[in-house]
Amino acid sequence: VTWALSSSVMLVINKVTISHIPFPACVFFVQFLTSTVFVVVCKELGVLDVDDLILRKAIGFMPYVCSFVLSIYFNGKVLQYCNVETLITFRACSPLAVSILEWLFLGRELPSRRSLLALLGVLAGAAGYVLCDSEFRMKGISAYFWVSLYLVVIVFE
Repeated sequence: VTWALSSSVMLVINKVTISHIPFPACVFFVQFLTSTVFVVVCKELGVLDVDDLILRKAIGFMPYVCSFVLSIYFNGKVLQYCNVETLITFRACSPLAVSILEWLFLGRELPSRRSLLALLGVLAGAAGYVLCDSEFRMKGISAYFWVSLYLVVIVFE
């Protein structure tokens, strides 16, 4: 519950911030810088136990780090050009795509019938949202350029 509340509040705060400062990369850079400084200061004060950064280990995480940075950047671009509802709608479709890709590439089981029906219900709701979205009616599929890139990256991630 705490994570969902925090995520929702940050999403709205980021939307408001990016509407006033239309440079999402700069907004997120300041957020990451603030977080990094906080962790380093807490480590130095002995408040947090933080492992040292080891280059060999860090290199192993580079694909994930790159996909995470891309997802944050695309998230910002979505917030710059679309409304929060569009972002939430597309994000809600990611579990269906992930479950199919995990079945294809990792040999995992497909969702149960009940879970699949729920995921398809979310997909149907998303399709209904798209069909009713005025941006989609005016600009077509190009209205969803950034959010489509965002969806691809979070599914990969």
